[in-house]
Amino acid sequence: MPKLKPWQIAVYSVTLLYLAFEIARSLWRSDVVVFSGYLELGESVLAGRNPYHIHLNTWPPFFGLVAAVLALVRRVIGVHAALLLWQLGTVGAIWGCCRLLARWFEEGGETLTFWPVAEGRLCFVSAAVLVPVLLSARILQEHLQHTQVNLFLLLLVLVAFDCFRTGRPRWGGLALAVAASVKAAPVLLVGYLLYRRRWRDVLWTVGWLVILNAVLPALVFGPSEALDQWHSWRAVAAREIADPASAHRLNQSLLAATARLVPDPETGRLVFYGVAGFLAALLALVFRGGGTDLHTRRAAGEWTISLVAMTLVTPLAWKAHYVTLLPGYWFVWWAPRPRWATGMLAVSALFVTASAPAVVGSRAAAVLESWNVIAVGGLIVLTLGVALLRRLPPLPPASSETRSAL
Repeated sequence: MPKLKPWQIAVYSVTLLYLAFEIARSLWRSDVVVFSGYLELGESVLAGRNPYHIHLNTWPPFFGLVAAVLALVRRVIGVHAALLLWQLGTVGAIWGCCRLLARWFEEGGETLTFWPVAEGRLCFVSAAVLVPVLLSARILQEHLQHTQVNLFLLLLVLVAFDCFRTGRPRWGGLALAVAASVKAAPVLLVGYLLYRRRWRDVLWTVGWLVILNAVLPALVFGPSEALDQWHSWRAVAAREIADPASAHRLNQSLLAATARLVPDPETGRLVFYGVAGFLAALLALVFRGGGTDLHTRRAAGEWTISLVAMTLVTPLAWKAHYVTLLPGYWFVWWAPRPRWATGMLAVSALFVTASAPAVVGSRAAAVLESWNVIAVGGLIVLTLGVALLRRLPPLPPASSETRSAL
């Protein structure tokens, strides 16, 4: 093992100590973190009550089953042990995302390790890994502090793409379907698979979505109760779309941004749909090509860009939902870029990180977030990703399609 330099020792020490602090803080506040809401939802499901009487519950019905499992685990090992496992899993999810992203983009990424084991071998303190993590550190911190589920979902959609690109559509479809069943936004990624004509990937994903969201709830709750839960969730989703800004004052979605800028709600929604449609058309134009092969860095870049776009167009997007900036930052940092792109990358990080309460105070942070500074930072990453993707070699033509896509 190479001898660590002083700055590397400092990075490892600060990282591990901070992770330990954040986990300990969440255990101390176990009754007020978001994980406690998951447990409340799970207990409601186990008691046979309508899970949508809980104000926190904006998730599709499938997440009630996940929450019920968490509640059962809490009953067995206690709330603090359950939360500890959740937080350790979250840290593992961050590292799992890094390993997958390194595999797609970095030379030697297949052998990424946390500790340095040989000179020149990728590890956590390599610039290719450390810089994207630092750029998204504020979002990762928000997630750890509030014990949310989004990092697990990010890992699932990255695992899904890794399975799709290596010819394992069954498992990729399951991973993407689980993510989309917990929170609906990842279902938008099916659009990318359709655009790339990955028919087997789409069929497996849709099949798993039907099993997880129709068959499984009907078996557990009964068809009538399962249908009632779907109606309740659709009503919740409709309220979010109708009033995304005032009901959720720190909502960082583009829908909330247009609602704040345009006084009339109906006009604001029309503006949002126009912006979302423009983004979809732009991505379709940039992603154009005849190939179906996902085993390229360009395809991996398209997936990371799609993740950022997915978060921006979600009706309700808290800060912690922007964990998708980690793969976005990773791609932009990896891609060959001119100086202006590096400067814009710094501006994005400034918007995302400098607006944190620890930097500007809670009151100023709330004001900045009401101006959607996180969404602006995400838009910059999206714009950079699109600009830099055009500099990469195009995807293989249709004649080079891989067997896995057939």
